[in-house]
Amino acid sequence: ADKEITILASEGAYNHLLPMAEGHNLVLLAPHSVWSVNGVTFYAVHAEHSDRSAVGFIIDDGKKTYYVSGDTLYNYDVIDDVLDLVEDGVDYAFLPINGRGNNMNAKDAADFAYELDAGRAVPIHYGMLDEVSPESFDFEDAFVLTPFQPAEL
Repeated sequence: ADKEITILASEGAYNHLLPMAEGHNLVLLAPHSVWSVNGVTFYAVHAEHSDRSAVGFIIDDGKKTYYVSGDTLYNYDVIDDVLDLVEDGVDYAFLPINGRGNNMNAKDAADFAYELDAGRAVPIHYGMLDEVSPESFDFEDAFVLTPFQPAEL
């Protein structure tokens, strides 16, 4: 509350956050929007979700590229959007594996990571509303984060 923050959001999130955003920089990003700050560029890409305004992000710091899908299903348009921006694949792909609420399951997420030619893939969205564990994510270079533990990527 004492310091202005910038929040990059899809239309659905933007509309939800707008009443609470006073004093902060709320930025609406639709697919193919770009936002840059301090040498880091955020590219919004399509996400296949029940919220038709959902987006994922490619984050490029000039050294590595990170793809954070957010809620999405395996979808060729999503893959094409990502690969149009990072032809050589992403260094890290953060992908949902719970198979619930219009999210990929572990198998689809692993296939998706291979399609993206991801260097490493990080399973996300599991263990809260489901019984899925990260061990079900069968990607050769999976990187499993430990909750509340810092990790260097």
